[in-house]
Amino acid sequence: MNEYKEHNTGTTIKHFNNIEQHITTNNNINPGAVKQQQRGKKVFTSSGLKASVGKESVSFVGGKVILPDGIKSLKLDLFNNATDEDLLRDKSKFKIHMGIIKPDGDKIDALASLEGPPKNYKRGIVNKDSEHYQLMQYYIDNFRHEEGFRVSKFYQSANKQMITIQDWSVLIWATKNNYRVKLVMGTDVMSICLVPGKGLTAKQRNKNCIATWYQSVRKYAPIYGGDLLKSKR
Repeated sequence: MNEYKEHNTGTTIKHFNNIEQHITTNNNINPGAVKQQQRGKKVFTSSGLKASVGKESVSFVGGKVILPDGIKSLKLDLFNNATDEDLLRDKSKFKIHMGIIKPDGDKIDALASLEGPPKNYKRGIVNKDSEHYQLMQYYIDNFRHEEGFRVSKFYQSANKQMITIQDWSVLIWATKNNYRVKLVMGTDVMSICLVPGKGLTAKQRNKNCIATWYQSVRKYAPIYGGDLLKSKR
């Protein structure tokens, strides 16, 4: 099996299962977001799939990941567009919107649908021998039987059609207090924790956004006082 290095850790895929059992988090949910959390959780657990917790490059609450080259900032929004009637029938309408800003200011918007079963993931994949696909297949094989597991490619809209973005994918599952996301771009893997209701604006809530995450690249190197006191000679 190929080994894939992941950001913020020297861990490789073959050590994955040994590390994940040591990961624990303490995340508090805003009481005002409980309804949104229940809205998300009910749908996630209704599919008959199961979930797990995992660890690669982890960005828990207040944590950071290293963004891939070519990305100045990255934002993820998790939506549940299910109606109240859908929820009563345990029907989900989950999607993730990913917004990227490049160093030159150009913006990229991509969507991932989380409604279909894992077997749909391979549809639209051009190269099933690629490192990205093999890495994703590893994750699918190891997590597909866990409760709440979802996986999707990313898409862009072109001429009123959704076109698959090759080598960009996302996996997500629900834990007791949050959602765990694996964002895979090429072979760069970022693990992100989405806390329901945390940091949401009124506008996001009105659009059925239930969780959000944002990170940008530091523009300037940190300045340390000790370095300032050092002689320049």
